[in-house]
Amino acid sequence: MTPIVAIIDQTGRVPLGELQAISNAIQKQIDLHASPYWLDTENKPLSARMMVFNNINQAPAGAWLVTIENNIEPTDSTATSQLASMNKVYSATLYGYHLTKNGLPYARLLYTYKYSKVLSHEVLEMLVNPFLNRYIGIDLYSEQKGLEKVIQEIADPVQASGYDIDGIEVSNFIYPSWYHATKITGEKYDHLGLLTEPKSLLEGGFKSWVTRTGEWWQTFKTDNIVIFNKLGTNKEFTKTEIYRIVGFAVGGILVLIGIKKLSDKYLK
Repeated sequence: MTPIVAIIDQTGRVPLGELQAISNAIQKQIDLHASPYWLDTENKPLSARMMVFNNINQAPAGAWLVTIENNIEPTDSTATSQLASMNKVYSATLYGYHLTKNGLPYARLLYTYKYSKVLSHEVLEMLVNPFLNRYIGIDLYSEQKGLEKVIQEIADPVQASGYDIDGIEVSNFIYPSWYHATKITGEKYDHLGLLTEPKSLLEGGFKSWVTRTGEWWQTFKTDNIVIFNKLGTNKEFTKTEIYRIVGFAVGGILVLIGIKKLSDKYLK
């Protein structure tokens, strides 16, 4: 079944025409770039019907809602529990996420100057892993194959990189070959061909996996250094690790602060 992905701006900042152009670009990305490589939960080529609405009430029943908001803090216990595995440092740099509610996938993203890329990121991941229950067993850090299971979030390992479709920035994403056990000459591991080997990360990217004993881990790459963090524990990052992870988002945060000051000044 091809889902309807309903995009709604709840900030009042995004003109409908702009949002429609972004929706059209992501539709092309799904149809031309992602569909040839990725299958949905029914093992059919990835597909979606991207639509833009003025408000949630206009969206048809059963649509997968994607809302652009000024604040994306979870507002109910279900969302809070689904996000519980995220550590506080990662949450501080979170610009979007996708979860499920009443059996339907949905996504929320923070309005930023990069929101089109975040929207693309969340839509792609929502289509591939709508219920957050798709994993692939691979040998990430163990000698025996399949001891770790990586959640299929196809934009996370390359999340800092993107490209243009009709002048709209969309997110880079990995190919299924990213999960291969060994490097193959001439193989592409992401759409832009920036990764040089499977299971690797680009600067600013991360991956999440669970061990055979049920421990959740995340790996970040920042300043060309890989940082490991065990989730669900009281382990604290070192100051250096915090500076590296948060520092990656500082540029974007400073831009947002500047934009807000300007808007406060001229829109009074």
